[in-house]
Amino acid sequence: MIAKEMEKRENEVKQVELVKPGVVKIPYSINNEQFEIIIYQEKTWYVCEVKELKKGVWKTLKNKNEWWIAIKDIKNEKNFMDTISSILDYYVGTPRILIPEKAKQAYTLLYQEEINKEKERTKKNIRQSLQKKEPEVDLVSDDSIQKYISEYTPIEETYTPTDLEEISSEYLHKENDRIFKLRKEANTAIGELAKAFMKRFEWDQIEIYSAYRDKKRQETLYETFKDKGTVAKKYSSEHELWLTVDIRIKRISGRKINLEKDNVYKDRLRKHAHKYGFHNTYQKGIEIDKINKEWWHRRYLGKELATRLAENNLSLAEYYDKKHVLSKNKE
Repeated sequence: MIAKEMEKRENEVKQVELVKPGVVKIPYSINNEQFEIIIYQEKTWYVCEVKELKKGVWKTLKNKNEWWIAIKDIKNEKNFMDTISSILDYYVGTPRILIPEKAKQAYTLLYQEEINKEKERTKKNIRQSLQKKEPEVDLVSDDSIQKYISEYTPIEETYTPTDLEEISSEYLHKENDRIFKLRKEANTAIGELAKAFMKRFEWDQIEIYSAYRDKKRQETLYETFKDKGTVAKKYSSEHELWLTVDIRIKRISGRKINLEKDNVYKDRLRKHAHKYGFHNTYQKGIEIDKINKEWWHRRYLGKELATRLAENNLSLAEYYDKKHVLSKNKE
């Protein structure tokens, strides 16, 4: 019985009408009585006015203080619908089962233009996102600055880059004035990083104490420290790419500070080194990075990839694994 009455009343509901931009009318008939709910904007408020048809004349229900109802958060759909539902329920006695649909229609009409614009913005963002391809990353080629090197992805025995330069930045300190070389792009970047670092810490400097290692040196170090998990085998060390440095800090007083323990220098490098293209490759431990944590180790990858890894809290090994899995899935 109740269901039939609801269906009868629902059939008597007329369509919501947009009278003009910013003014919507909800006509309603129930038990042979006709009502209109007019919603319009006044300054920064939307006002709801309820009228009833009496002897051919539309009359406002109750007095002005009772039918002026403002919706403060006018762009919030739920708040809008709840308010309209309350108005209809209070003045007209309309069953709540019918209210949400009419309120939804009113909201859509009032904000159709804005809704359409938002849909277009969303579509545009999606198109741009789809069109925006991830920049090319070469983790495989020996001469790529992004080469991922490990025991399972070694370099060729004869690999030697052709763009080597001696590190000679006035903002850097080199242990015992040793000669270190890096590839040209990495050399420029380490100079820029060192300059910014020294400026921040008032003449405290980054000191390089290790960079490129030849296969004999790498093999000797591996045999000495392999049980500690801190040195890679020959042909599988980042130090053989001419893109990597081991660093510590030399204070203006001459005191040297390692980066194993937490300090302001370590924190500064962690937060800013990627802006210059440098990445702390060994930061997650041996289970993930295949080498124990080395906070002093900085590998040049280029600003784009180094920043992407920093922003996503990924080590190079994690990134390589993700790319490798994706590549396998495509096959």
